Amino acid sequence: ANYIGLAESYRNKLIADGDLVKTTDGTFKTRLDFFGVDKEEFLVFKTDVVATTVDNVKDILADLKSNGVEDILAIYTGWQQGGYYETPIKKYDVANSIGGNSAMNDLFKELEGTGVDLYLMTDMQTINKAVTSSSYDAVKSFTQRTYEVWSPFLKVYQNFRYLIPELSNEYMISLSKDMKDDGLTNVAFSGISSFMFSYYKSGTQYSRTEAAKYYT
Repeated sequence: ANYIGLAESYRNKLIADGDLVKTTDGTFKTRLDFFGVDKEEFLVFKTDVVATTVDNVKDILADLKSNGVEDILAIYTGWQQGGYYETPIKKYDVANSIGGNSAMNDLFKELEGTGVDLYLMTDMQTINKAVTSSSYDAVKSFTQRTYEVWSPFLKVYQNFRYLIPELSNEYMISLSKDMKDDGLTNVAFSGISSFMFSYYKSGTQYSRTEAAKYYT
């Protein structure tokens, strides 16, 4: 009767339902997470703080492969123009400070057939109200209170709102199409699997079930 027991019971249920396949040969993909761009205050404007460029990712993956690491699942977070907290992401626009679209496109081409699956992580649930207008796009309760999350330990951005689920759906489709135009199909979505809400819009109350339908 603890979290480990809960996890084991749920895992067994997923296996029994066929949603999770138990491996018999012991193989698995090594998970790697790369962080691209953050922001810091600099004089009048905010400036990029680069953690990992596209070329850095390329070099790290090549180094691992030369050392016998074959199957890799790599997640690239904070790749978008404006950095990690530039949300929501509506289009495929790689930060110039890490290499831009052309460098990212080239990286994906080089990874084809190498056993490395690279995904671009996107937050499709929060709005950074400091960089994106959220007056009409943010989730509100029946009392017209806007749902907000405040992160006091962040240095640059601290206040975020939640995007109306139907707009999450719209932006996800828009981003996917934009990426596909560049030949990219690997995109990962964060946030929507861990937070659900009912909301009020244009005189209509929407339930958590309806929100889940938009995400699905």
